[in-house]
Amino acid sequence: MKKPILLEEASTWFEQWMMPLPVPVIITDQDLKVLRINEKAKSVCQVNDFQPNYLENHFKPVFLPMLLAFKEQLSQQFYAQIDLKLDDVGESRLIGHRFDGDKPFFMIMIFPDFYKERYNVLNSKLHLLLEHFNAGILMTDRDYRIIEVNSAFKKMTGFDVEDVIGRMPSILKSGKQGLDFYKKMHADLNEKGLFQDELIDRTKSGELIHVRSTIFPIKNDYKDVTNYIGILEDITELKFLRTKLLATSFKDPLTGVYNRESFLNVLEIKIDVSSEENQIALLFIDLNKFKQVNDTYGHQYGDLVLSKAANRIKKILRSNDMIGRYGGDEFLILLERINEESAKAIAQKIDEALSRPYEVDEQIIDFTSASIGIAIAPQDAKKMSELIERADAAMYEAKKSSHSNRVFMAKDFIVDKTKDKSIRTELLNAVGGEEFFIRIQPIIDMETTKVVGGEVLARWLNLTFNNVSPDVFFTLAEKLGVEKKIDSHILSLTVDFLQNNPLEEEIFINVNFSATQFGDIHLIDNMRALLEATPALKNHLVVEITEHVMMKNMELTSEYLYALREMGIRIAIDDFGTGFSSLAYLKHFEIDFLKIDISFIQQIEDNHKDREIVQTIVTLANAIGAKTIVEGIERLSQYEILKTMGATYAQGFYFDKPLYPNQFYKKLG
Repeated sequence: MKKPILLEEASTWFEQWMMPLPVPVIITDQDLKVLRINEKAKSVCQVNDFQPNYLENHFKPVFLPMLLAFKEQLSQQFYAQIDLKLDDVGESRLIGHRFDGDKPFFMIMIFPDFYKERYNVLNSKLHLLLEHFNAGILMTDRDYRIIEVNSAFKKMTGFDVEDVIGRMPSILKSGKQGLDFYKKMHADLNEKGLFQDELIDRTKSGELIHVRSTIFPIKNDYKDVTNYIGILEDITELKFLRTKLLATSFKDPLTGVYNRESFLNVLEIKIDVSSEENQIALLFIDLNKFKQVNDTYGHQYGDLVLSKAANRIKKILRSNDMIGRYGGDEFLILLERINEESAKAIAQKIDEALSRPYEVDEQIIDFTSASIGIAIAPQDAKKMSELIERADAAMYEAKKSSHSNRVFMAKDFIVDKTKDKSIRTELLNAVGGEEFFIRIQPIIDMETTKVVGGEVLARWLNLTFNNVSPDVFFTLAEKLGVEKKIDSHILSLTVDFLQNNPLEEEIFINVNFSATQFGDIHLIDNMRALLEATPALKNHLVVEITEHVMMKNMELTSEYLYALREMGIRIAIDDFGTGFSSLAYLKHFEIDFLKIDISFIQQIEDNHKDREIVQTIVTLANAIGAKTIVEGIERLSQYEILKTMGATYAQGFYFDKPLYPNQFYKKLG
């Protein structure tokens, strides 16, 4: 066993070895009362052997709990260290050793970072130097805690001094750099003593900025790292301007807008710095029927239409927005610092502008329009390729829908392949179950505003995907071959409603029949059996089919329509006027209702062509003995115009939204 060191023996050892040391050394008892002190400690701490003193007298009161913890550590173990600020020395590290003997004692060595006078002089000079830099500068201690920043740093990041002092530089972390980036940073600092690279940081407001960063360590005379200096230059605008300047050399020669490559270069930068607080929108625009322009008038006219279309778009965009030609008759639009509603509003203005007739060499080209898909970053996608894919898919959804809805948001449908697989599974499991239900939108008599009927609308409420749009699930159902099952389920729910809710004789209920349902060879037999089982259907049920379905097989359509009407089922042609049917065929069919499409109603107050078309349809319906149902009435002004035209019935949010069956039934009372 080691012989314990006695205090008397230590005194000789102290005089021989500790007194000459260039750092303060103090021997205290277990209560931190000073017993011996070397020359350096005398000059630094201003104490001597003849003035009994306690070490705690040289610390500010705020540090006393830490000093007591230091003493407690030495009482329980042979070694302890602590960083404190002495009144006469400044920031210091205390290292203590415990020696046991007849009277246990502590030997404490003080390692100041700077002596007070030297520290103050250097600190003031350093502060003046940092303030003269235009670049943002931060200084940390050796443990990467921030101890100083300059005004340029505050201006660049938005963080005040009190926000960052004592915190790690990771307060600026954006999440755009991976673990490998930071491994390289530490490796360069350890091996080369310098790190330089570009990265993306996040400001206090959440905005992402491109930064050129230079980091290097500060070392003392013993080659130990005491601090790190980081020099940060905001190059966001420089990076954007450089790309934009480069892009000016790559304009599309036909339209004068950015070409594909230059536009995508800028888009990639903007996606990198997009965030929840700094959203960007990508509009994917396709000109409808453009091929028809080329085929009818020639490519020279087509080129002129493209140029005019680009100019119309540019007039609508804001100064910081960008337009590029993606290829053929497709354009991409980049909208910065924008929300979903504003992006959609701009898209609708573009749609209206591109739908106006084009005058080219005294020729009027008036059959073009646009389909527009919108994707938002970072919500819809965080990579450029994915964002373009989402916007492109949304554009095709707009193209597939009726031309009353030519602007489509990517969020409104499922495009992600993983989600698509998931929704497929959910749909297959839901078919025929309680997740599918119906709502009924009231149909109003134009003269009396009394409810005279309703249209049955299918709805799907899924636990995973919530309310799924009918456009989505019916399109998917058709692909999966389960559309017929959904149709049958909706018809069954309609039958239940009619069976359980007696209606006045004049009330009619419209049910949409898909092409698959109407083309079923067993349709007539099935409907006849249904009527026999449920007599309440007779004279109340109306089968709605579109012009497209009606024209698909003229002979079969004529046969089915005749048979259905013989059973007491009435017929409505949905979206009338949007298809390509010949009006001459109408005289061969027994039709009860013509439903005027919403696309002719939206601008009816200002568009004389829409008014003329609607008036023609009303006159045509009267001629063949049919009644008209106007869809999509949302304003009093629309209702008043249509009433004067002699339209029979009306449907739309101006009167009522789609209702649950029990709510609809109460409306009838």
